[in-house]
Amino acid sequence: MTTAFERRSGFHDAIATRLGSPGRLTRLQGWAIVGAGSVLAVTADALTGTQVWFGPIYLVLIGITALTIGGRQAFVLGFGFLGAGFVINGGQIYPSGGMTVAWNVAMRILAISFITLLLVRLRRSHAQEWLLARTDPLTGALNRQAFFEIVPKVARTDSWSLLAYADIDGFKALNDIHGHAAGDAVLKAFADDVRRAIRDGDLFARIGGDEFVIYLQTASEADARSVAQRLHLRMNAVPRAGSGAMRCSLGVLLLPPGPVALDAELRIADTLMYQAKSEGAALVVATAQWIDGAPFVPDAPPRGTAPFRIVERPGQAA
Repeated sequence: MTTAFERRSGFHDAIATRLGSPGRLTRLQGWAIVGAGSVLAVTADALTGTQVWFGPIYLVLIGITALTIGGRQAFVLGFGFLGAGFVINGGQIYPSGGMTVAWNVAMRILAISFITLLLVRLRRSHAQEWLLARTDPLTGALNRQAFFEIVPKVARTDSWSLLAYADIDGFKALNDIHGHAAGDAVLKAFADDVRRAIRDGDLFARIGGDEFVIYLQTASEADARSVAQRLHLRMNAVPRAGSGAMRCSLGVLLLPPGPVALDAELRIADTLMYQAKSEGAALVVATAQWIDGAPFVPDAPPRGTAPFRIVERPGQAA
């Protein structure tokens, strides 16, 4: 059983890593431990016959499954252990016998259900607290802390990536003229529109008053440039109070396959955004180079030449 956020965002493993489960197990680590533990426990139970009761070991494995993998899987594993124990112990639930089979089956089902449901509720509660601490309450986007935690966990070093830094132009003036309620409405509309423009697994965060960042992975540099253009057009089509649409400056850093250096990458993307802002809600794209394991973009040459390129401004074709 996964949370709605996990299903929607695809962040299950990244979240599971931070849930405070035993040893901070990820879902993959949970599968590995439960799989190996189950094989060893059932084998040892079969070899020892009726001499040793393995019930507590089985309950530990069921608990780890419920906490790190999911409730449905824990129930399946629990009933699997119940059947295995019944066969191994010659049709008895306890190796020593003495109690009716029906009573023992009922008690074990009750124990499996109680432990599984308890740990699933704990896992969901912990996940909710984790998300509340890392979600911007106004826009529903990730906050700065979550962005810096999750990107290194989901980033792939074998593919192209895009890091976009967006700033809403004229936001302070909008607040001064129309009030903070209007400003909040624009931020919500902006965030909702951006989320509709990106994939479920892409990362979108609010890291300042009217500043947002996006991290996503693409198949190639050309695809990344195409995504940057679509994002810029979408961001400059969000309605605002009064008339017309909001204007958004967007700096985009294209990252070739290589290591993840988020602090340095974000500083470069921020510089690109200010370059775009000086051009008037423009889109500025640069491709990073990796030098000694860190991203590098040469100083900006004269306007309109590589590596800084004004791709488009609102109302202009690319």
